Amino acid sequence: MKVSTIDLYRVGALRGDAKLQTSLGYCYMFGDKIEKHYGKALMWFSKAAEQGDADAYNFMGQIYYYGLDVDKNLEQALAYFNKSAELGSVDSQSFLGEAYYFGRGAPKDFNKAFNFHYKAAENGDIASQTSLGWMYQQGEGVAQDYKKAMHWGSMAADKGSITALRNIGSMYVNGNGVAKDEKKAFSYYMKAAKGKDPEAQHYLAHMFYEGRGTDKSLKECAYWTNQAHINGSQKAKAYWDHFELWKY
Repeated sequence: MKVSTIDLYRVGALRGDAKLQTSLGYCYMFGDKIEKHYGKALMWFSKAAEQGDADAYNFMGQIYYYGLDVDKNLEQALAYFNKSAELGSVDSQSFLGEAYYFGRGAPKDFNKAFNFHYKAAENGDIASQTSLGWMYQQGEGVAQDYKKAMHWGSMAADKGSITALRNIGSMYVNGNGVAKDEKKAFSYYMKAAKGKDPEAQHYLAHMFYEGRGTDKSLKECAYWTNQAHINGSQKAKAYWDHFELWKY
């Protein structure tokens, strides 16, 4: 008789295995191989967390952060994320970096945001590498340093971060820490635009309009402006109307 993965998780969880308790909670949380049930997910995560499982604390943080069948409680969520981060969870370190950067569940604190992102970035987290590059680029939570911005941004871009590609494009178009190179800027914006980044699509349209880093093309300008608008850029709509791009 074939035993299901869920049955194996359940047996191990009932025996007190923290990792299997977390795995079973994950299945209930995301409806993986079993019907979704946030209450049961939270129950199993709680049991695993009592044994110091970092991932369990992370998932509990997500449940309270998003209000999944519980009252949304950002302070409680951050308490769980902090505990998870202390136990070494890279995901929680990255999440806390975003929370402190944007002031979600705690007052904005660029210094704390930088420190959490740095920990996660060093451990290979793409989102934090992207954010770290941006913070070095803007001088947020750390002294402005374009070389380090390029270092972390390139690391994230090489792994497929669309936002990092756009940020590097802006460094080349403005000559921030690198020789100004509109062809390279265009290339990075194009990669980000193909990844459906609306800001990159808008910048790309402007480069086509002015013939910067590429040949001037109102047809391409119109195409990318429309794509930017479709993907949520408000600037693109104004650009479309101002330059009467419907003609192209």
